[in-house]
Amino acid sequence: MTKHKQGLIVVYGDINIDIVFYVNKLPKGDIAVSAKSMRIAHGGVGGNIAVALSRLGLNVELVGAIGCDILGSEALSTLKSENVGVRFVDRVSEESTGVMVVIVLPDGSRTIIGYRGANSLANPDKLIGELNNPVAHVHISGYMALNSNGLENIIKLARWGKRLNATVSLDLEGIALEKPHVISKLKGLIDYVFLNRDELNHIVSVGDVREGAKTVYEAMELKALFLKMGARGSIVVTDDRVLEVKPFKVKAIDTTGAGDAFNAGVIYGLILNLKPWEAAILGNAMGAYACTGYGARHTPKNVGELVSLFPTLKKILGRVEK
Repeated sequence: MTKHKQGLIVVYGDINIDIVFYVNKLPKGDIAVSAKSMRIAHGGVGGNIAVALSRLGLNVELVGAIGCDILGSEALSTLKSENVGVRFVDRVSEESTGVMVVIVLPDGSRTIIGYRGANSLANPDKLIGELNNPVAHVHISGYMALNSNGLENIIKLARWGKRLNATVSLDLEGIALEKPHVISKLKGLIDYVFLNRDELNHIVSVGDVREGAKTVYEAMELKALFLKMGARGSIVVTDDRVLEVKPFKVKAIDTTGAGDAFNAGVIYGLILNLKPWEAAILGNAMGAYACTGYGARHTPKNVGELVSLFPTLKKILGRVEK
């Protein structure tokens, strides 16, 4: 695959093994439910986004942690096979590799119960101390704020990215639900923020989502905010406008990883110097694609495959790789 020359993309986030059960209904009380089928797959927001970006042709370095167990070995091998840089993925003996149990209903919606394990020990110190390559963009998963010294590590990594003249993005997952006070301490350090509607409702009590998104945008002094609205598409907030970006209509089989795919599509668009709303169109396309198959890493193998499913993207991308 031809790689783009815009520079390295650094992704800081979880690496998991997903055990996915497809069921007709969720159990209630002391009742057991038999699954229609089951899959064991690779997941974790860090791994998902890194793989998706690599498939789109970007050079990606993943920062995270896995256990010294067979699951960790499998996760590492798979990342390498996807051309994701794993030099800064630590193997730790104190914890097992993260595992998520995902329960998917017939409409594609899902419930997750998980153990982050080794992810809780991930930190960017080795990356900051050793990486010398030009860096174009740094993406941070908000779940990393839940780690020991999590906020300190996020601030450290964001400032490092700024020193290298890289743009920095942050998904407020984890932060919004468990540590919303962290947001005020990241003011001016982040260029682009991602969050979904539920996360927004935990941060601000504004009834109108557009106003709520604008409130977060202004509070954090961002270049753009991307609000993920699921089947309703997305909303983009910039200095001069709040835009609703229409979704791509697909039959959803499994929504696991759709938010991560959206993030990857937006980051890809930003790396190509597209306008934020154009990047959100790519994000919507990636998110929709993810819903058409099973597992958290159901993303296109290249840009050409994405465009073949959504031909209107040609207007934005022009000449695409095949």
